[in-house]
Amino acid sequence: MLLREVVRRTPDFLPEGQRIALADITPDKGEVVLSLHHHHGWRISPGFVALEKDIDISDPIPMMRLKLPGHISRLTLTWEHD
Repeated sequence: MLLREVVRRTPDFLPEGQRIALADITPDKGEVVLSLHHHHGWRISPGFVALEKDIDISDPIPMMRLKLPGHISRLTLTWEHD
């Protein structure tokens, strides 16, 4: 059974150079989908984590899909507008 946790938040914009840190990430079948829009300019650390688009037919802008080999203790997303 897949249980998704929903976080209620007010939509806003992350200023350039700001970071989002995630901890204790365990992927489901090697993937984690974030409720963040995918745009060019996102940087991710550690570098072995792949960032892809996750298409949702109800949203014209794709979400972010992370491809992970397994559990990781920390992940950082940085917005650097191109």
